[in-house]
Amino acid sequence: MKKKKMLQVQISAELYDAIKEIADYENKAVAQVARDMLQALEPGVFQALEMMKAALSMTEEARKTLIPDLERHSKQMEENVKYGLDNIEGSLKNAKVDPPQHKLPL
Repeated sequence: MKKKKMLQVQISAELYDAIKEIADYENKAVAQVARDMLQALEPGVFQALEMMKAALSMTEEARKTLIPDLERHSKQMEENVKYGLDNIEGSLKNAKVDPPQHKLPL
Protein backbone atom coordinates (compact mmCIF):
# COMPACT_ATOMS: atom_id res chain seq x y z
CA MET A 1 0.00 0.00 0.00
CA LYS A 2 1.36 3.37 -0.98
CA LYS A 3 2.07 5.91 1.70
CA LYS A 4 -0.43 8.76 1.80
CA LYS A 5 0.84 12.29 1.32
CA MET A 6 -0.39 15.51 2.83
CA LEU A 7 -1.61 18.45 0.76
CA GLN A 8 -2.27 21.86 2.23
CA VAL A 9 -4.37 24.30 0.23
CA GLN A 10 -5.96 27.67 0.84
CA ILE A 11 -9.57 28.11 -0.23
CA SER A 12 -11.99 30.99 -0.09
CA ALA A 13 -13.94 31.57 3.11
CA GLU A 14 -17.17 30.98 1.18
CA LEU A 15 -16.01 27.58 -0.07
CA TYR A 16 -14.77 26.60 3.39
CA ASP A 17 -18.14 27.57 4.90
CA ALA A 18 -19.97 25.48 2.29
CA ILE A 19 -17.74 22.45 2.96
CA LYS A 20 -18.21 22.99 6.70
CA GLU A 21 -21.97 23.01 6.28
CA ILE A 22 -21.82 19.76 4.27
CA ALA A 23 -19.61 18.29 7.00
CA ASP A 24 -22.17 19.27 9.62
CA TYR A 25 -24.98 17.64 7.62
CA GLU A 26 -22.94 14.47 7.21
CA ASN A 27 -21.64 14.53 10.78
CA LYS A 28 -18.04 14.43 9.53
CA ALA A 29 -14.93 16.55 9.93
CA VAL A 30 -14.31 19.28 7.36
CA ALA A 31 -11.04 17.59 6.38
CA GLN A 32 -12.86 14.29 5.73
CA VAL A 33 -15.42 15.96 3.46
CA ALA A 34 -12.66 17.79 1.56
CA ARG A 35 -10.72 14.51 1.24
CA ASP A 36 -13.87 12.72 0.00
CA MET A 37 -14.41 15.44 -2.61
CA LEU A 38 -10.84 15.21 -3.87
CA GLN A 39 -10.97 11.41 -3.95
CA ALA A 40 -14.15 11.60 -6.03
CA LEU A 41 -12.10 13.51 -8.61
CA GLU A 42 -9.31 10.91 -8.64
CA PRO A 43 -10.42 8.88 -11.70
CA GLY A 44 -10.84 12.06 -13.75
CA VAL A 45 -7.45 13.38 -12.66
CA PHE A 46 -5.72 10.18 -13.76
CA GLN A 47 -7.63 10.13 -17.04
CA ALA A 48 -6.68 13.77 -17.70
CA LEU A 49 -3.03 12.97 -16.92
CA GLU A 50 -3.03 10.05 -19.36
CA MET A 51 -4.59 12.23 -22.05
CA MET A 52 -2.00 14.97 -21.48
CA LYS A 53 0.82 12.44 -21.77
CA ALA A 54 -0.70 11.07 -24.98
CA ALA A 55 -1.07 14.58 -26.39
CA LEU A 56 2.60 15.31 -25.75
CA SER A 57 3.65 12.25 -27.73
CA MET A 58 1.44 13.11 -30.74
CA THR A 59 2.68 14.58 -33.94
CA GLU A 60 1.69 18.15 -34.77
CA GLU A 61 -0.54 16.84 -37.55
CA ALA A 62 -2.36 14.52 -35.14
CA ARG A 63 -2.90 17.41 -32.70
CA LYS A 64 -4.42 19.54 -35.45
CA THR A 65 -6.93 16.78 -36.16
CA LEU A 66 -7.63 16.10 -32.52
CA ILE A 67 -8.19 19.65 -31.23
CA PRO A 68 -11.48 20.31 -33.09
CA ASP A 69 -12.80 16.94 -31.89
CA LEU A 70 -11.86 17.74 -28.29
CA GLU A 71 -13.50 21.15 -28.47
CA ARG A 72 -16.69 19.64 -29.91
CA HIS A 73 -16.81 16.87 -27.27
CA SER A 74 -16.09 19.35 -24.47
CA LYS A 75 -18.96 21.57 -25.59
CA GLN A 76 -21.27 18.55 -25.77
CA MET A 77 -20.31 17.46 -22.24
CA GLU A 78 -21.01 20.96 -20.91
CA GLU A 79 -24.41 20.96 -22.61
CA ASN A 80 -25.22 17.54 -21.13
CA VAL A 81 -24.23 18.62 -17.62
CA LYS A 82 -26.24 21.85 -17.95
CA TYR A 83 -29.26 19.87 -19.21
CA GLY A 84 -29.06 17.49 -16.25
CA LEU A 85 -28.64 20.28 -13.70
CA ASP A 86 -31.51 22.25 -15.23
CA ASN A 87 -33.74 19.16 -14.92
CA ILE A 88 -32.75 18.69 -11.27
CA GLU A 89 -33.46 22.36 -10.62
CA GLY A 90 -36.88 21.94 -12.25
CA SER A 91 -37.58 18.97 -9.99
CA LEU A 92 -36.64 21.04 -6.94
CA LYS A 93 -39.00 23.80 -8.04
CA ASN A 94 -41.80 21.25 -8.56
CA ALA A 95 -41.15 19.96 -5.04
CA LYS A 96 -41.46 23.55 -3.76
CA VAL A 97 -37.78 23.64 -2.77
CA ASP A 98 -35.71 26.73 -3.47
CA PRO A 99 -33.30 26.05 -6.33
CA PRO A 100 -29.57 26.46 -5.67
CA GLN A 101 -28.21 29.99 -5.91
CA HIS A 102 -24.70 28.85 -6.81
CA LYS A 103 -24.48 27.29 -10.25
CA LEU A 104 -21.75 25.89 -12.45
CA PRO A 105 -20.50 28.47 -14.94
CA LEU A 106 -21.93 26.68 -18.00
